Amino acid sequence: MSLSFAFYMDAGLTVPFTMLSAAQDMNETLPAVDQRVFFGSPASGKTLYAQTAPDIDPIILSIEAVEAGESVSSIRLANTAAGLATAVAGASIELGNKVLSGPTNAVSFWVRITSQQTVAGQYTNLQLSTNDLVEM
Repeated sequence: MSLSFAFYMDAGLTVPFTMLSAAQDMNETLPAVDQRVFFGSPASGKTLYAQTAPDIDPIILSIEAVEAGESVSSIRLANTAAGLATAVAGASIELGNKVLSGPTNAVSFWVRITSQQTVAGQYTNLQLSTNDLVEM
């Protein structure tokens, strides 16, 4: 069964999040790119939990490499923009033990991208991922 919860570019949950995107250069002269992302469901009356122990275990967000390319260590995740400064590269974060549906309940988090590639190009091998979840 598919979930109604997904990643979005806006707080209203109307623009689906499709990819991590950042302009970087080989000489590392461009600054890191910070991006705010929202996680939620536009449906009503739904609650999302970790499948392992609903309402006890946390919902965990991580970066996953789906093929060769950019390293997960080029990404930092944080629950706040200020948290990006001390976030551990490649580490996951917790989004709480449940997320309620509806735009007003969407959970936001921040992504910092600092490319480690020495060859200019578009790298599409990284994606946002969660632990196994159940919607009730």
